[in-house]
Amino acid sequence: AEEQQARRVLRRRDMLRGQIEIATLERQLETLRRRNAAGHTPAGSSDGLGEPEVFDDDVDGDGRASIVPSAVGSHALPVRRVPSSRPRLREPDLFKGKTLKEARDFVRSLELVFALAPDAYQSDQQRVLYGVMFLAGEPRETWHQNNSVSELEMYSWSDFTRFVQDAVEDPVNRSLSTTVAYETARQGENQSVQAFATELATLEEQMDPYTQEQRTRHLLAKLKPALRTAIITYHDAPKRREDLVSLATRLESAGRGASVAHASHKRHASEAQRQPPSKHQKPAPRSEGPPLFPRKGGDSSKGPQCYGCKEYGHIRPDCPNKHKWAEGDKRAARKDGVSSWPTKRLSGAVEAHAARHEVVCVLDDAAEVNLISAAKARAWRLQKVDVPLPQIEGFNGSKGRCHGAYHVRLHLADSSQADRITEAVFFATELGDVDMLLGRPWRREYGVVVDSRRDLWWYAEEAEMPSVRVRSASAFYAGLKRGSLIYAVSVRSVSDSPDLPVEIQDFEDVIPSGDIADRPLPEGVEHAIVLEPNQRPPFRPLYNLSVKELEVLREYIKQALKNGWITRSESEAGAPILFVPKKDGTLRLCVDYRGLNAITIKNRHPLPLISETLDRLGQANWFSTLDLKDAYHRIAIKRSDRWKTAFRTRYGHFEYNVMPFGLTNAPATFQAYINRALAGLVDICCVVYLDDILIYSDSRENHVRDLRAVLARLRKFALYGNRKKCSFFTKGTEYLGYMVSTVGVSMDARRVATIEEWPTPTTFREIQVFLGFANFYRRFIRSYSKIVAPLTNLTKGAKNGRKTGPLEWGAGEEHAFRMTKAAFTQAPVLRHYNPKAKLRMETDASQFAIAAILSQLLYEGEEHAGWYPIAFWSRKLVPAEQNYETHDGELLAIVEGFKQFRHYLEGAAHAV
Repeated sequence: AEEQQARRVLRRRDMLRGQIEIATLERQLETLRRRNAAGHTPAGSSDGLGEPEVFDDDVDGDGRASIVPSAVGSHALPVRRVPSSRPRLREPDLFKGKTLKEARDFVRSLELVFALAPDAYQSDQQRVLYGVMFLAGEPRETWHQNNSVSELEMYSWSDFTRFVQDAVEDPVNRSLSTTVAYETARQGENQSVQAFATELATLEEQMDPYTQEQRTRHLLAKLKPALRTAIITYHDAPKRREDLVSLATRLESAGRGASVAHASHKRHASEAQRQPPSKHQKPAPRSEGPPLFPRKGGDSSKGPQCYGCKEYGHIRPDCPNKHKWAEGDKRAARKDGVSSWPTKRLSGAVEAHAARHEVVCVLDDAAEVNLISAAKARAWRLQKVDVPLPQIEGFNGSKGRCHGAYHVRLHLADSSQADRITEAVFFATELGDVDMLLGRPWRREYGVVVDSRRDLWWYAEEAEMPSVRVRSASAFYAGLKRGSLIYAVSVRSVSDSPDLPVEIQDFEDVIPSGDIADRPLPEGVEHAIVLEPNQRPPFRPLYNLSVKELEVLREYIKQALKNGWITRSESEAGAPILFVPKKDGTLRLCVDYRGLNAITIKNRHPLPLISETLDRLGQANWFSTLDLKDAYHRIAIKRSDRWKTAFRTRYGHFEYNVMPFGLTNAPATFQAYINRALAGLVDICCVVYLDDILIYSDSRENHVRDLRAVLARLRKFALYGNRKKCSFFTKGTEYLGYMVSTVGVSMDARRVATIEEWPTPTTFREIQVFLGFANFYRRFIRSYSKIVAPLTNLTKGAKNGRKTGPLEWGAGEEHAFRMTKAAFTQAPVLRHYNPKAKLRMETDASQFAIAAILSQLLYEGEEHAGWYPIAFWSRKLVPAEQNYETHDGELLAIVEGFKQFRHYLEGAAHAV
């Protein structure tokens, strides 16, 4: 079939070429008729003046001209060969679909043929057929698999050009890769302005159209920093892209000339130093070139101005006084500098002393701090805050003075007119004709999303959620073969920034960005391992490890020895080691202390109930989380008990100097220590579960105070935060597997996705694993026990957590499994418990389970007032309870509901 298809295409090509030759000769014969009618020598005369012209393109491959019957007479016309009046067309190269450049060149070569022979390629069908003749390899196979010659009239020329581009790269990936290339494009060190502007224009052709103003601004932002600065400070900054390219080219040429002259001057100067000067020698006059950095309002006759020492005649990189200002610049760089790049101006209002003041703001993502006009801050008597003050430097190198830090409440509406009151710390300085500059801290804190193409911006809630288009396996494989750009997408917790907020920058030592192994351990706390009488720690054989695990083990031993966490041991004890995966996919080494734990006397210090912990967040509006770094390793093992922690590896026998993971009493020891460290703050402004701390407050001002109080305690008790895992001043955060926000508590979307994608269980063990995972979120699911009853029935009769025999999985179990997964995707957000709000408890009883819902009347007097759930509860009925009468079952649900929610109901402000 493919061979027949190919033959049809070749026949069509030969027909088309024959039509072209016939049409060409007919035009030539028509020209001959007109000449004869005008009195030319008759055709066929011996002087040859009447012979028709035959162009090179009409000559056969062996050099003979084709003979066609004359329309004038009955005899054949003798023809002679003459030079062609138009160039011979070169056939395009075969298109094999390797690169986008090849695709663009192929389309351009085809369009050139059509332009030179417009009469032969008038219809899209003729153009597409001609283009198909030059497809080769995979593009040719793809075309013939999906199209036939009889269907060509359905395809336009634009359809064919899209097919050519898609043969190289998937359209979605092409758009993504073009966007990535455009966003990351910067003028190269040795790249001319004209070449870079052409490169950007080529990329812009493949993207959604920008306005001319946006194209001009983007080009300016991507030029070399020195050249960009020169253009910004030019006395007549260009508005059009063409003018920008022209000015940049002139300044670039002037800069090269200045650099050559400067290098020549230095070379001559060094030669002059080697030769003693003549006493009659006069100093050579200094040649002043065109200014490389002309300043607005400046005196260009003095030459370029240095942004380092502020003197004229040289530029910053060549400044002879660099030693005077370089160190100051380094100090400023270490603090919060400002690289100001003003964008769209916004109008808002500042609240101060029960009054509203209209302001003009600039949204500037390049600014590392938020700024406010010093004059406005004083005039409005804004509230000062005590935080370290930064050094301020503008984009043109100018230094500004910081007059203090202020807490500002700003009313500002985004591009969708969604108004919001924002609160942040602003530093006062001179800002010229604007009142406030909203920098990166403000944008990060409120999740501002900017569409630079349309000059629009939104708060996070108003922004459109990103989406990912799913590709089939065959399309993905085809993309791999074409070399398409592929992105690996994963969901993980990340901090907004490694930099600390300005309000807590003086706690850099408590939340360091580096290692803390050299910090001294806390005093007055040790972990003791007390064994039962007449017991000795066991000695266990090694476990087999994979190549990856051995690699991690070697690195761990090396680092742990360096940090002083472990030492080589001669202990009689010896536990094996194993690895468990962390949330980020890396491996955590754990020692199998099950034998040691079995003979250890237990420390009964309690760990907090997670459900009770979350109930303390009722009126919270601001959250920060602290994840303690090397938390367990901050507690020393009692010296006389260290031999008991010995573990064995193929690389040696070691024992711990600090508390490791896996010891039975380790959580109790650490929880007792962290409770002592945060005594008086727990349940007042923070909650803590082992090494996870959540600070919560009702206002930002109070949150700064509470956060600083917690950090001060950590400093005192020699505990440190892991900066990469901490978050500050957020409206919502992840804590202990839950998503906590100002609205309430919800499930972690990652865990919900895991349940949603869970495969159908095939063994009793898989059912137990699924139910164990789902039980963690049962408080969010209405009538959970009733839904999963068919699944829990399958686990009856298990001994020591195990059950054997055939698994009877029927339609009822499959329905329960699917209903359980669906319930997790539809679970509501549980509101925070409010002691002052009215309570309502609803109960339900069925043949197999009972359930209760506790709700509160929230937002009274507002549009969205109503009863919102704060907790769900359910359990299965034991066999005796399943025999209850209906009214007894309903009463049982009420009684059990009261027991479950007793801590909410007793002492309630209103009748339940």
